[in-house]
Amino acid sequence: MVEMTTFKNGYNYDVFCIHTDEGEFYISFENNLDLYWSYIPEKSILDCDDTKEFTITKENDFIYDAFNELYNAIKYSMPYRNSLYETDLKYKKYKTYNWNQEQALFKNGVIEWHSDDFNYDNASVVSIDKTEKGFKVIFKKSIDDGLFIYFFVRFRNSGSSYTPFNIPFMSMYQKLKQYDFDHHQMSIDEYLESAKQKKIGKKK
Repeated sequence: MVEMTTFKNGYNYDVFCIHTDEGEFYISFENNLDLYWSYIPEKSILDCDDTKEFTITKENDFIYDAFNELYNAIKYSMPYRNSLYETDLKYKKYKTYNWNQEQALFKNGVIEWHSDDFNYDNASVVSIDKTEKGFKVIFKKSIDDGLFIYFFVRFRNSGSSYTPFNIPFMSMYQKLKQYDFDHHQMSIDEYLESAKQKKIGKKK
């Protein structure tokens, strides 16, 4: 099961809740003009595991495609693809970023974004890995810095450590706003994937 619901936050910006078999997480735009991905545990954050994993399967083509576009834009170093700047840049690769190997955004086939808040090593992290089953999204809890512990990841639109790769995440957010919540039609791929997941569930 992969579904999405939406609501407005206190600043009238869209918040998207991605529902999966493992639970749900949120993608939101806030009043500081930055994007956030967040997981809110049901129990105290002090008592929950350090990581939380979700799987985005093809059960919903629209959501899967949104993740696929995001993943490919970063994998192939094309941050402006599917953005407002797409036509002008003609998919040119962005070659001027300067990361060291340890702090690279994309390594070993996995996107790993450390929240644009606080120290790199202590910040909460979201990683995205493409697998045969779909996209594995993993939130890693921040390390206690004496203030608070959290599961949210901030994507700064000004001053990000990963500029300009905040842009594919914003492009994805804009794509999610195009989702037709009232008339979503299940595609053949979605039907087959849904039947496959139900069959797997019966075997457990």
